[in-house]
Amino acid sequence: MKQLNWFICLTLCISVLVACGSPTATITRVSITVAPSAQPLDAGGTVTLNAIVTGTGAFNTAVTWSVVSGAGTLSEITASSAILTAPNLGVDSVVQIRAVSLQDSSKTKDVTLRVNKNGGTVNDVTIVASIVALREGSSSELQGIVNGTGAINTDLNWTIDSAGVGTLSSSTGAKVTYTAPSTTFGKVVRITASSVQDSSKRKTIFLSVNPVKASIAANVSHSLALTTDGNLLSWGDNDFGQLGDAGLSPFREIPEIIPNVSNIVAIATGSGHSLALKSDGTLLSWGDDSNGQLGDDDILANKSSPVPVDGALNIIAIAAGSDYSLALESDGTLLSWGQNSRGELGDGTTINGSGTTTNFRAKPVSVLNASDIIAIAAGSNHSLALKADGKLLSWGFNKAGQLGNGSSSASIFGTVPNFVLINNIVAIAAGGSHSLALKSDGTLLSWGRDELGQLGDDSALADKTTPVAVGLASNIVAIAAGRNSSMALDSKGTLLSWGQNSGGLLGIDKVSAFEPLPIKSIFVTNAVAISAVGSSAIALKFDGTMLGWGSHSGTGINTFIPNPVVLGIFKIRVP
Repeated sequence: MKQLNWFICLTLCISVLVACGSPTATITRVSITVAPSAQPLDAGGTVTLNAIVTGTGAFNTAVTWSVVSGAGTLSEITASSAILTAPNLGVDSVVQIRAVSLQDSSKTKDVTLRVNKNGGTVNDVTIVASIVALREGSSSELQGIVNGTGAINTDLNWTIDSAGVGTLSSSTGAKVTYTAPSTTFGKVVRITASSVQDSSKRKTIFLSVNPVKASIAANVSHSLALTTDGNLLSWGDNDFGQLGDAGLSPFREIPEIIPNVSNIVAIATGSGHSLALKSDGTLLSWGDDSNGQLGDDDILANKSSPVPVDGALNIIAIAAGSDYSLALESDGTLLSWGQNSRGELGDGTTINGSGTTTNFRAKPVSVLNASDIIAIAAGSNHSLALKADGKLLSWGFNKAGQLGNGSSSASIFGTVPNFVLINNIVAIAAGGSHSLALKSDGTLLSWGRDELGQLGDDSALADKTTPVAVGLASNIVAIAAGRNSSMALDSKGTLLSWGQNSGGLLGIDKVSAFEPLPIKSIFVTNAVAISAVGSSAIALKFDGTMLGWGSHSGTGINTFIPNPVVLGIFKIRVP
């Protein structure tokens, strides 16, 4: 009986222990660990989530996993871990994951992960264009490159600035195609690509549609003309090789083709050198190199055939001064090379006639403080640059006030560009010692030397250090500045000219030494472009024919009455 009672007692005790269990485990919290490299998580990428259940005593370490919000897939779920596969989204998003203790459902933990189309950090954006200097109606493929650390979202948002022309094939993507209009001539277009991932990271590229309004360029010694098929004609003196014909002739009075030159979209002429811009943004030069104006090397040897300008890539517009050159890059910055004895290069090596002086640069250098440039002009010894916001920069020689900054100086001046206080400028021109600026309303301003009436303001022929209005000039659409003369075309294609007229240089039906106000020419009508420097002038008509006058007229004779230029089978490119 005692044994039975003892057994019963033992059984009851065991039953109690079983019923009561061991001392109760307490869950204090649940935490989740995620690898730092998964923040943010790439779209379509995976990450392992580990849950840690903490508490006192023996406890259950298992959890249940779920997607609380956002998109994502959980797989390979174990008692304490799971693998999350992020969704393939085209935009940034978040996904919220929850772990719940199996032992105590009141103990939970949420983790929120950012899902980026491609994660990482955007440092900057660059743009590569297949063509930077476009002909009318042509297209350029633009590729945006997002630079940064880790996997980067390569998508970009693309926009054309409000004053721009042409169309984009898409407003988003890593690549888009820009198509130039078929009618616009001489327009620089700004296109901006901003990162979808980080809109503060952006890049603007400048493209030119027919980089110059004229397919013609005349200077003191020679002239060039661009044909419809992208080839070049040249005529005039050839003592420096400026005709580009390998020195085959010392002089040509009528135009002939320059061999081995093609795909040209813009031209410029200096006193004895020539420049030609190709559609791929590279640049050719030939002729006089006594001051490094060809920009090809440090030897300073004249070239009678075109040679590449060193380091000139992605160029969209060009200008040639007497003995120096300018080139506008597709990022809106500016290069210069050649003569610098009067600060015409704007590179800071000549400052107000003192300090370090570099008389020439045989290779391109950067113009200081020149950005967002859309148009350039080079005179004898001074330069102009028009910014995208309509502000005008000037630098170089300023003895006659040709910089337009309210002062004049016989010493070297204006090395670093300064602002000319004019608004709404659409075109600029630089002459021997004077400057012209065309406003959007078709009116014209001038400043600088006026000893022969080249400012056209009908004053007492006094130099002007700030812009003045050109008299009798309205509805102007194109301008040109010669050494001591000025010319303009109105909206009807009629030539207006003023300044030095010795020998009939202005192309007007009048014999005089100079004209202080614009006079309309009865010889030049229906013109779309003009070019005149020194004693040579040419005008391009809407039908592709040309008129010439002066010492290198291209007419076969030296004449001061505009006559047809001898073109033969060649057709000149017309805006």
